[in-house]
This record gives sequence, C-alpha cells and structure tokens, in this order.
Amino acid sequence: MDRNSDRTQPRSRRILRHALPVGALLFLAGAFAYGLSGSGTPERRDDEWATKFIDVPVAVASPAVPAASARLRPGAPVIGVSVGKWFRAYPVESMSQSRSHIVNDTIDGQAVTVAYCDRTRCARIFTAPDRAAPLDLAVGGWFNEEGANDMLVRIGTNRYRLKSGQPLDGGSPAFPYAGVEVEITTWHEWRTAHPETDVFFGVEWPLVQN
Repeated sequence: MDRNSDRTQPRSRRILRHALPVGALLFLAGAFAYGLSGSGTPERRDDEWATKFIDVPVAVASPAVPAASARLRPGAPVIGVSVGKWFRAYPVESMSQSRSHIVNDTIDGQAVTVAYCDRTRCARIFTAPDRAAPLDLAVGGWFNEEGANDMLVRIGTNRYRLKSGQPLDGGSPAFPYAGVEVEITTWHEWRTAHPETDVFFGVEWPLVQN
C-alpha cells in the first residue's frame, strides 16, 4: 500500500483504525487491574475453607536471638510471652508461616507453646508448670462447620479447636494444657517495656513425629 494512502482515508476511519490496538491494550490492562482490585486478597475456593485434617510435624523453637540482633520493624506485631523475669517476643509474621503456626518452646526451664492462626487472627499460649521439656502440640488441620472457623491443634491422634480447646472428637480426652494470658503488641512497645527480651527466630526440623 502507498504510504500516503492512509492520508486519503476519512479522518474518522483513520482514528478508529489506530485506536483499536490502543483500546485492546487498555482493555487487557483494565481486566488485569480488576483481577488485582477489590478486597486486595486473592479469591479463595470453597474447598480451601472446608474442614480438613493435616499432620504437620511437632515444631520446636530454635534458640532465641537477642533483641539487638532482631531485624524487626518498630511497628511489627509480636506476641509477647513473660515467664518469671524472662521475656520473649514471637513475631506474628514468623508465626503466620504454615509450618510455624504452633511453636513449642522452653523459657527459663518451663515449657511454653505459642499458637497463632493467621486466618482467624487467634493467638493462644499454653504451658505445663511442672514440665521442662517442650510440649507436643502441632497443627492438625482446619475446622469449618456452620460458619465456625478455627485452626485445629493436634496432640498425638487427638485434635482440638484452638479458640476453645474443645476436642473435635467426643471420645478424646480434655485438652491437657493450661492457657495463659496473651499479649499482642508492636515490637517497639514490647522492647521498650522489656529491654532484656529475646526473640523467637525459627523452628527446627526434623522433630518428634506423632
């Protein structure tokens, strides 16, 4: 085609001809943006929220690190635990990892387990006053019935709801460990109140297999 033939076409046709590719690109960009907009969270399938059992191995905390070595933002949320004169912070971001929702630890010779569900934002702390070795709690799955959503805690073959400690199976024994008060605050506030605190760093694998 003659390079000048385009000039002989009606102006409206020329505009439409050049606008179509641009319009297609804008449509694709808009569709992509729409997929990322809305609530800001990816769409979840129904089966992701259905009751299901999993057997995550028992997670034992690695040695804690001093506060000075912890690279945490001042506003980072942490779960604070106090045992006597000892203080430890568990970053919520670390506890939100699928294999670190439940961490069995020891503080000043006392067993302490921290559990956190990132779906329900529920945090609980369990202890056994007469036990020095880490407890044996693990993630046991997800509970969803009649709108009641909860992470499941596994002890051996028994499963319990995190929020209430109620056994999932009526034939299971009562939840054996005591719950203690939970404090969720920012790293800045926790460290200001407890300068001597240390920080949960991670978990060790492989561990006790139930």
